[in-house]
Amino acid sequence: MDNNLPSNSNNDQNTNQPNLTPQLDQTPQQSFQPNNPIIISNNSTKKNRKIKIIILVIVLVILIISALVYVYLLKNNNLSPVISSSNSSNLYSNTSANVGQVKFLSQSKLIAYQPIYKNACKTMPKNNTFPACNIFYFYQVGMTTGNNNPIIVAVDFNSQMAGSGNGYFYAVFIKESSTRYELIKQYNLKNYPNYSMLSGNSNSATPQNALTAYVKVNLNSPISNSFNFPSNVTLTNNVTLTKDDSVVGGNWFIKSLAGILIGFGDSSPINTSHLNLIGQNSSYMYFDYANNLISSLNDNAIFGTLQNDFAGFYQLNQPISNNSIPAITWNGGQINNNKYIDTFSSCSLNGKGYITATGLNNNNLTVVGKLNGQNIYQLPISNQIFQAYYNTNFPSVATPYSHSATKLSSQQYSNQHGVILLKNSLNQYVVYQLSNFAAGSAC
Repeated sequence: MDNNLPSNSNNDQNTNQPNLTPQLDQTPQQSFQPNNPIIISNNSTKKNRKIKIIILVIVLVILIISALVYVYLLKNNNLSPVISSSNSSNLYSNTSANVGQVKFLSQSKLIAYQPIYKNACKTMPKNNTFPACNIFYFYQVGMTTGNNNPIIVAVDFNSQMAGSGNGYFYAVFIKESSTRYELIKQYNLKNYPNYSMLSGNSNSATPQNALTAYVKVNLNSPISNSFNFPSNVTLTNNVTLTKDDSVVGGNWFIKSLAGILIGFGDSSPINTSHLNLIGQNSSYMYFDYANNLISSLNDNAIFGTLQNDFAGFYQLNQPISNNSIPAITWNGGQINNNKYIDTFSSCSLNGKGYITATGLNNNNLTVVGKLNGQNIYQLPISNQIFQAYYNTNFPSVATPYSHSATKLSSQQYSNQHGVILLKNSLNQYVVYQLSNFAAGSAC
């Protein structure tokens, strides 16, 4: 890699602002003496003063009532705890932070070529053409707290080994000296995690096996724990999250929030305008991502971020676990014995996200049962969300259907509680459908 790499530092530019001095009007003021001066009585003055006092009292009463109503709604969880962010990339801390045995920089720093991989290019590609080698970028993300050794992340944004184009592979190294590196952690899409063949003498073409003689492998280094995400997280408003390591490539190195990828095989990073900050704990921040599927229907996912550099996938504790049989008591007294799933189709975030409905009001929803004291809602047949599920599961041109069931009418589908909704801890309406009618594939 060339030393003439882009720098993350910005040069301040001084802008000369003109000094604007207000100009006083030098024209002499002419005194004005009315011919018939109007005399205001004391009674009129007192009356005006009373009116002003009454108006102030009314305004104060309105403000107090508004404050009390806001507190009441907040305590009863009728206000969404989600903090919307129109520009989530600015939510990062701009200060360094200690996590375990690593002091993270406030912003990762792109650095020159490091002699870590045998087949890493020393020069960058030109004119969007890639040479026959792996394109590694090297970033310093921090230093060890004990002896200030640099912590370096090697990222293969070309990801030839993974068959993807957006950095599914990264590894973390400690630079102990100019001739000594220590590999302490790695993540990749193709062999996640696979450390069985790590060797400086390996002839394998995969980059994690082509380490130079400068590198030793110590995947048991306690410093690597500084890069782990918490397994269980409790935020305000009883929001609980669980780290999901079942997703292949479920951890990412990111240069900003825009570097987060949704799931297996995705090549396009997320749209940061769709991120909502739902909580923060020390150097970890947690976001809800909402991707619009159709009108009034979103595909949601939860991500945690570590400082400014890493992202991980999380599961939100939902009122109904995906693909489970919830103990719903329907209005008629019957107990549910069917499985429900929280995806629109098998392609919804690879089955790892959950579906929410937006723009609903009391006119859209009917209470059809209870689960642990919580209302179960159903939509009218005419509602576009209900129709979207019905038409996906019983398309007019598919016979037999993917679930090999006889086609139901929309009324029959509704009578069997084919689509139901519950509120979760983020005050979102989560949509569930009967799993035995769910479409096998429809993106």
